[in-house]
Amino acid sequence: MIRKPLLLLLLPLLIAGCTTVTNLTSRNQPRNAEGLYLVEAAWATRQATIKPETIKPYVVVGHETYPMKPTPLASNRWEALVPVPNEKDSIVYRFKFDFERRTVPEPLPDSVMSDAFRLDIFER
Repeated sequence: MIRKPLLLLLLPLLIAGCTTVTNLTSRNQPRNAEGLYLVEAAWATRQATIKPETIKPYVVVGHETYPMKPTPLASNRWEALVPVPNEKDSIVYRFKFDFERRTVPEPLPDSVMSDAFRLDIFER
């Protein structure tokens, strides 16, 4: 009997620390002459210990990383142009967010990595 109320009380504490990375990229994009494709992500967290000014997002493709920049009109959204060679029809990528946490006696580095996503390139 005591277990159910206890679980209900702990649930908000478990949810409060969540960080999510949402892929905003279209799964399919037409091939373009430049070979660069826009990849976008949204970052959301309720973790109060994260220092927002230290967030550094990247797109990870294989062993290559591409820095992301904030989108102009939305907060907590990031974008990058990722090269895809003409001979490839798809890439698998992840988002990585590096940041610092407020800890005593000094901040500590941390990171979050998203699940893998696939971008398919099609001919027009």
